[in-house]
Amino acid sequence: MQKYYTGIGSRLTPKQIRFQMFAVASLLAEKDFVLRSGGADGADETFEMGCISKQGKKEIYIPWTGFNGRKDNGIFTPNYINDIVLTNIKDTLQWKAADLAEAVHPRWKELAPRVKRLHTRNVFQVLGQDLESKSDFLICWTPNGKVLGGTATAIRIAQRYNARVFNLAIPFEQLELRTFIKKI
Repeated sequence: MQKYYTGIGSRLTPKQIRFQMFAVASLLAEKDFVLRSGGADGADETFEMGCISKQGKKEIYIPWTGFNGRKDNGIFTPNYINDIVLTNIKDTLQWKAADLAEAVHPRWKELAPRVKRLHTRNVFQVLGQDLESKSDFLICWTPNGKVLGGTATAIRIAQRYNARVFNLAIPFEQLELRTFIKKI
């Protein structure tokens, strides 16, 4: 049975936390966990690089082709080979994911369509391409440990589906993550 985790967070993730994320992603790749992330700068790219460092498996959900410079031009690029572009997912699943994002986002109706697509991507990062193979846990960093931005959508979805959340901005949760990883 495949094991998944979600590794995401703020673009503003501090360097010392990014070192931890890289190390955790490397270790989880060695333990055959599949990383799910979103291809953004900061935390996302750090988890991805840690995963790649051990030739781990990854699912990187991007809202559109070319997001954050990720190219889908038919050229083999190891970092981008497993990108999953939302527009390539069945419409019914995209709609269901958007409905789930709307259910947890406090101001969904105020968001521009492109921003809604970013939040919809966060649902797939937790529940997978089929919306049925949820991540076992989510690791993130948010400023001051607050539930903010796109990471907030993923955190709320993880909580709704009873996936454990470790926010590395909270020192106690850093310790809990270390203990948790030793047990898996």
